[in-house]
Formats: sequence, C-alpha cells, structure tokens
Amino acid sequence: MAVKKADDKPPVKNAPTTSVSEWIVAIVSAALVLAVLAFLVYDGLRSPRTPAAITIESDSIQAAGPGYLVLFRARNHGRTTAAHVVVEGTLEAGSGEIETSQTTLDYVPAEGEQRGGLYFRQDPRRLTLRLRAHGFQEP
Repeated sequence: MAVKKADDKPPVKNAPTTSVSEWIVAIVSAALVLAVLAFLVYDGLRSPRTPAAITIESDSIQAAGPGYLVLFRARNHGRTTAAHVVVEGTLEAGSGEIETSQTTLDYVPAEGEQRGGLYFRQDPRRLTLRLRAHGFQEP
C-alpha cells in the first residue's frame, strides 16, 4: 500500500476560461440593456403625461352592400391610452342632419392610431360628412 505524504496535493483542475467571443457578447448585451433603460427614463421624463386627444380622419368611402362604408383613422395625440372610444359620423345637407352612424373602438394607444369604419345608407360623397370622437374611458 502506498503511503501518502502530507505535502502531496491533489491535482488542480484548470478553471474554465471565458473566451473572447463570450466577453464580446456579454459587453454588447450589457450595453443594450443600459440603452433600453436609458431610453425608458428619457421617454418618461421628456414630456408630461397628457390626456388623450383623439382626432378622426376619413380614409376612404366605398359602396358596401345596400349602403356605403366610410373607413376612418382615429389618432391619439396625447400620451395616455384611450379605451372604448366612441366615434360618430353624421351626414348633413342644407336642411340639417340626414343620418348618423356610430361605433366604438376598443382602444387607441397613446401617440398611436386605430382604424375603423362606419356604415351609412346615404352616399357620404354627395353630402357633408362630419366625423368626431364622442368620448372615451381611461383604461
């Protein structure tokens, strides 16, 4: 049987080394995380949170079955999301209001837009079309 001496140490395994490519990936990842955090802080501080400001623009008018479809775009110029946005379209002539159509958009994101459509029996191209947001809720 072999006698073990007190000064004999077990062989030391080489510690794993980090390759250059792993260091590059780690540095790039850390830089991306810091850039995202800096942007979020900047975006939060650059301007105050303003209420939703919805504007409605007509995109196109087309025949749809027995009536007409007005496609529109709702834009939110505020920095707060608007939920349950009620959009109303009215057709008017010299004698007053002829027809009204209404729809509700689930939401319009802050500084974003949402599209929708309103159906009318009368041709909106032959009358005065007015589109407006009636109201919204805060989500």
